[in-house]
Amino acid sequence: MKRSAKWRQFRLTTAFVVTGLMIGTVLLSSTSEVAARSTVPTSYGASSGYEVASTVAPLTSARASLTVPSVNPCPNTEEVDVEVLFSTNSGPSGVGVQLACDQGFSSYLPHVTSDGSRENIPTTVTIGDALTLSVSMTPTQSSFTFIDNTTGFSYTQLGPGAVATAASIGTTAILKDPLVSPVAYSIPKSSPVSFSGVQVNGRNLSTYTSSTGLLEDIETTNGDGPPSGTIQVMPSALRKSSSFSLMWKHR
Repeated sequence: MKRSAKWRQFRLTTAFVVTGLMIGTVLLSSTSEVAARSTVPTSYGASSGYEVASTVAPLTSARASLTVPSVNPCPNTEEVDVEVLFSTNSGPSGVGVQLACDQGFSSYLPHVTSDGSRENIPTTVTIGDALTLSVSMTPTQSSFTFIDNTTGFSYTQLGPGAVATAASIGTTAILKDPLVSPVAYSIPKSSPVSFSGVQVNGRNLSTYTSSTGLLEDIETTNGDGPPSGTIQVMPSALRKSSSFSLMWKHR
């Protein structure tokens, strides 16, 4: 149907081409789903998950919990961000974990992105760690919090303020070199990525509807819906518990 705010933000800086994956379908009981998927508008672009656009009220906060998945080793570099992210006019801002593999090894790198500039968080996470990610934003200041509930590590970083146009929870493709190449890394093969306790502006994500800005993000090869674009990653239906899963597999 339409392209996500994050896709539009990528397109402002460089053309975007995603290579690599097809999704695995997630089937859920209709009693646990918020609504039929056909009632949630779909955005095709460089991300997968759910997004709330600032169509009704200003966006000031977002949070989600997840368990670090297992990433399969691979011979060549593959990367993707799993994060809570705000899209702003000055650049993406959020907190998350980069899932990656290269030369037979897998890695998990916590990071903060503020106005498009990334900084690593000084900690190490491992498979199975339970994480809580949160972002708050006003026109004068932003705050990014990363909590590893398994180890007890907590980190908060402040940044410049901005006005958010969308808050999204899910994955975001990573460009190999935005200044040189318009190609993104392939997404590493991993166990399912599941989000829970998802909130935007202090409200459970499951309480949002299309009329209050809820969008479903589906990652495709060129930002267009099928058949022009090939689906790579998409979310499960949103559960009443404000949780959902992402699954994919290599072609």
